[in-house]
Amino acid sequence: MWRQCMNGTGRILARLCSLWVLLTPALTLLSTSCNAKAGERGDVLAERPTIQSTDSHIVVFKTGVDTKQVEEHRLWLQQLEIDARLKVAVTGAQVPVGLDGDGYSAPWSYAPYDAFNISSIIVGYSGQFGSAMIEQIRRHPDVDRIEPDHEVRILSTSHHPETQEHAPWGLARLSHRRPLNLTKDHSYVYASEAGLGVDIYIIDSGINTEHDDFEGRASWGHVIPGMVEEDTIGHGTHCAGIAASKTYGVAKRAKVIAVKPLDRDHARMSNILKAIEYVVDRHNAAKLRRGYKGAVANMSMGTPDRTQLLNDAVDAASQAGVHFAVAAGNGNGDACEFSPAGALLAITVAASTIRDERASFSNYGKCIDIFAPGLEIESTWIGSRNATHMLEGTSMASPHIAGLVAYLLSLQPSSDSAYAVNGSLGPDKMKAMIRSLATVGALAKLPEGTANLLAYNGGGASNLTLPTLAQASRL
Repeated sequence: MWRQCMNGTGRILARLCSLWVLLTPALTLLSTSCNAKAGERGDVLAERPTIQSTDSHIVVFKTGVDTKQVEEHRLWLQQLEIDARLKVAVTGAQVPVGLDGDGYSAPWSYAPYDAFNISSIIVGYSGQFGSAMIEQIRRHPDVDRIEPDHEVRILSTSHHPETQEHAPWGLARLSHRRPLNLTKDHSYVYASEAGLGVDIYIIDSGINTEHDDFEGRASWGHVIPGMVEEDTIGHGTHCAGIAASKTYGVAKRAKVIAVKPLDRDHARMSNILKAIEYVVDRHNAAKLRRGYKGAVANMSMGTPDRTQLLNDAVDAASQAGVHFAVAAGNGNGDACEFSPAGALLAITVAASTIRDERASFSNYGKCIDIFAPGLEIESTWIGSRNATHMLEGTSMASPHIAGLVAYLLSLQPSSDSAYAVNGSLGPDKMKAMIRSLATVGALAKLPEGTANLLAYNGGGASNLTLPTLAQASRL
């Protein structure tokens, strides 16, 4: 959903072992095209049907299933395949017993036994099975649920304090309470910490890490096997620039890490789960790093239909201490019916315009936590070391908040500081802090039940640690 704005047994067993991770309700990039003709729908979901796999599924274990039980389950699955092959040999059947009559409709895509474990809360695997096999797995006492491996897509619409003069309007709006003067240049006022000590993970199409505006702070983290370390469509680079680039970014000293689960503008949900798992693992490892202040993940993507598994995965990662900013979606509908916009612990971001209106494409409703600029947003791009591009969508609003979270985290003492206080600024308190800082009532004509809160960075103040944090911790 983004707009561009710019005027044999071995084979069977190998398949089984590859089971562990495939989520496909469709995650979609959330943006739209400013070049779209009047009256046209510019979002990807409207243009492209959801890809529903016929035999790819994700299996999630019940809470409390331990490592031994997981291994026993794997061996049980393996034995099912062996038994099926033996029956084939005895009966002369052409396909394994227990599978659909047409066997597997698609080859295995991943390395053997690709399981996922998100903070020991969401544990399971993915694979391709016929209907008879699915029913056997469903009846297993350790299995909580089975879901289709949906597809996920990008969500954009094609298209002392420091002061940055001639700043992009989105940054300027973030640092001022009053509406912007549309006839004047804009300034962005921010504290000099500006995200220092914070890692921002861009779960997207990749990042042009060589872009000069990242000043060497961008790097590659995790790439799904079979993909290359390259952003071929620009969406991830654009989001990374909004979050943390020198010219277009909210948190100008934060590090940005590319996590690429997408094949162009879409991905299997199982790949998204592996990406989330990677972020949690890396965050846990980084806690020992001197001066480390936390991890933020941006997800400018989503499914056109609510999928509880994706919401649960984001919430599990949040419980592990990773802050999530997620796009609300561009369907001009209820954000609660979209995932991961419906995740309880993530900060769900809707899009606003320079005139302080809800962007016409932006989702709304009770699941919206905050509004941020999302129309005609300029940022970093692909193709050269200084390329820029303009996009719009909730895909662009979300990284404004990912950057703001990183910015606010950088104002707090690091965990190894002598000034560190008991109790970190976790995702629940951060969401409360973002909402308590927001400009209230700035947006006109919002749908009923939608929070009228426009993101604000404190106007460059660096003493938000004490009173505001104390208030947020009680919310």
